[in-house]
Amino acid sequence: MPAEFDPDEIAALIRERIAAGGVKRLVIDSLPDLLSGLAADDRRLSFLTALMAYTRNAGVTTCCIEEMFSAALPSEARMQAIEYSAYADNIVLLRHLEARAELRRIISILKMRNSDHDRTLREFTIGPGGLAILTPHEGGESMLDHPGAA
Repeated sequence: MPAEFDPDEIAALIRERIAAGGVKRLVIDSLPDLLSGLAADDRRLSFLTALMAYTRNAGVTTCCIEEMFSAALPSEARMQAIEYSAYADNIVLLRHLEARAELRRIISILKMRNSDHDRTLREFTIGPGGLAILTPHEGGESMLDHPGAA
């Protein structure tokens, strides 16, 4: 719980674990919860800048998760992407789309630094074999052309 920790203590713990060796990936779930312990916006900016620089320089892949609930999700996600773009090499959006009376899971790449990445919306599934990203044909191209998908 955010009230139970100090972001500076968490950052110190992260640095200790990375320095001890063997850390290849770090998942921060959730980034807003971590940053909520920092009152001033400029403090959040410097904290995030320092943390991302440290993990990148240590060769650690860092995945920051932010959950959003909004009727205007695509535009909100784009605004968040702009806010975090300077810190992130890649920004991936996972969301639900209602199509054919079902909720479908959609993945899209909002940013992939130094890459002319695929900008196609793709359906994905999570099953016993893990995550599977479907081709437009497998996911149904017409479903992804739905007005709510943009």
